[in-house]
Amino acid sequence: MSMPLKLATGFWILCIGLCLAAAEPDSPGKQRELLAFLQNTDELAEFHASFLKTIGNMRRSHPEMPDWFWDSMEKEVSINDYAHWWCSIFGEALTEEDLRSLNGVFSSPQKKEVYEKINQIAQSKRGDDFKQAVNELKASYGSAIVDQLIEFAKSEAFQKYAAAFSANISEQPKEVIKLLMEADRRIRERQRSSAPNKAAEPSRTSVTPPAGAGDRASGAPGSP
Repeated sequence: MSMPLKLATGFWILCIGLCLAAAEPDSPGKQRELLAFLQNTDELAEFHASFLKTIGNMRRSHPEMPDWFWDSMEKEVSINDYAHWWCSIFGEALTEEDLRSLNGVFSSPQKKEVYEKINQIAQSKRGDDFKQAVNELKASYGSAIVDQLIEFAKSEAFQKYAAAFSANISEQPKEVIKLLMEADRRIRERQRSSAPNKAAEPSRTSVTPPAGAGDRASGAPGSP
């Protein structure tokens, strides 16, 4: 992750933490593990990158819209709302112990790197090809860590995470579009209140988010 994304994610985590502390009934320990989990899995950073890409595509598709509108959209969308959506899903599906187990892997850059490679192999290789790819991975990283992460992928905590992710990721584009529409509504309300007769104000129906807006580039978690 780039330094700007790390800094931005840290700020979002702080804001989200304050919101969760006031709104969620979970224990402080579970809240900490849940926030760490969102950060360790890069979910917020990936959303931010995906969102900016969507806005860029929409900006190019609608050159008739003024630049101030798209600039405002980039600043207006609520990262907290998106994070709360995932927090509610994972908070319900995972216990504090589950989250601690998951963070034990995803907080380690090396373990996360090996996990991602195992995940890619599991999704693309079968039979002898799978065994050969795993053996090559062991030659690069050592048998101990590869075997540990293969067992991790079979653990109850990981299976619960994978099931919750897979069951909800298809709804992500809808959540992103809801955020865009809410940001659009706030921008237009401010524009009307500050300059009600301004001729340059875009029409309400002039922009429609493209199909699949906000789709994540990465696939659902898999297990070997």
